[in-house]
Amino acid sequence: RGNLDQTIHFYLNFIQNELQTKLHQDISLTHAYEIVANIYYKKRFLTQSLLYYSHNKNEFENISNLHFEKCHLDKTLNYFEKFLYKQLKSQSKSDESIGDVYEIIGNISLEKFDYDKALINYLNLLEIKSFEKSPDDYSLINIYKSLGHIYLKKNLLNKSLFYFNRSNDCQLKETKIFDENIYSIIGNIYLKKHYAIDISFHLNENNLNEFYLERKYFQDNLFYFENFLEKFNENCLLKVFSLEQIYLIIAHILLEKQEYFRSLTYFHQLINCQQNNFSLLNIYIIIAKIYYQQKFFSQSLHYYRQSLILSKQIQPTNHLLIKKLEHHIRQIIIPNI
Repeated sequence: RGNLDQTIHFYLNFIQNELQTKLHQDISLTHAYEIVANIYYKKRFLTQSLLYYSHNKNEFENISNLHFEKCHLDKTLNYFEKFLYKQLKSQSKSDESIGDVYEIIGNISLEKFDYDKALINYLNLLEIKSFEKSPDDYSLINIYKSLGHIYLKKNLLNKSLFYFNRSNDCQLKETKIFDENIYSIIGNIYLKKHYAIDISFHLNENNLNEFYLERKYFQDNLFYFENFLEKFNENCLLKVFSLEQIYLIIAHILLEKQEYFRSLTYFHQLINCQQNNFSLLNIYIIIAKIYYQQKFFSQSLHYYRQSLILSKQIQPTNHLLIKKLEHHIRQIIIPNI
């Protein structure tokens, strides 16, 4: 990795010097851009390192080099977009070499934090690389992971889950072993979904989503985290998540599987151990909605009232939430006939 960093900085400095007297089309610059492209291709992801160095300047002796590299991203991107345009005019859109250019542009876009452009290029890359391959072909695993990370950055959590689960398919087919790093990400996505819940949340929202997760993925995720919980209780597993977090993850997986009463078991246990009042408010709302959908109106009324009491305590200025909770309570007490 160090050699690649040194090489890329050398060529970027070379490009800067050459541009003072030459045009972008000069043969020496073309060669330099091609080398830079190959380095980006090999390094795959610089986004995290860029973010890390920007927050920890002491870890990088010459931070100006980093800024220098970033100032050249636009020029590098512009070059390869033009190169891609020429390639598309002269070659088949499914050509493997075009896929490599899509990946380069996607990686540069990630460094620029342009997730929309990165997404477009990675989807194009997937279309080329997956041609005549099964969805769980191991050669696709890094593309799936990249798409999962991009959708996560865009806060499109269901789509992110889909691609991380796809990468797990590739992993299991190749090694028969779960990728714990990916499941750690999946677990954190479910936690993020929990904290994003509000009063407008619908129980069947995920299942009606246009990017519907395959039921197999729900089952795989449930199996992993139930096994995680069992080993957690036996103190045999590194505690990546707290017990409370594991309950939340399993509860939300069951919720998406529409196994509402099983999910209630975990949500009820969480009430007694919940330390975060904002999380507790979401739990009350979820429980109230489950009971209402299943026509247990007395229980639903109880938890809507608990939600209202807690919301007035922790979010007294959130008048919209309070108003909607009061509406749900009235709807149960005096239903529309």
